Amino acid sequence: MLTAVAVAVALNIDTMGFKELSKYFWDCDTAYVTKTMEGEDIMNCVVITEKFKAMFFTPHIFTQYWDIHRYEEWAKRGYTPHRDHEMIQFK
Repeated sequence: MLTAVAVAVALNIDTMGFKELSKYFWDCDTAYVTKTMEGEDIMNCVVITEKFKAMFFTPHIFTQYWDIHRYEEWAKRGYTPHRDHEMIQFK
């Protein structure tokens, strides 16, 4: 999943719009919460996350956005939270 993240960082992410950067952010977020992120993906995802967060007026607004959309975005990537907060892959 995160191969595309490395490509995004190799491209100039400063020119990406909200929709494109959002996709990469949610790929990173899903990999983080499912504990499938490793190696250089971590650093690439930090760059993507910081750039994406900067698109919001305040950190609080970003957190609200994340809280509203996280379950839907995780589900798009085949995951759902289990009752004990572990992520389960369902695809």
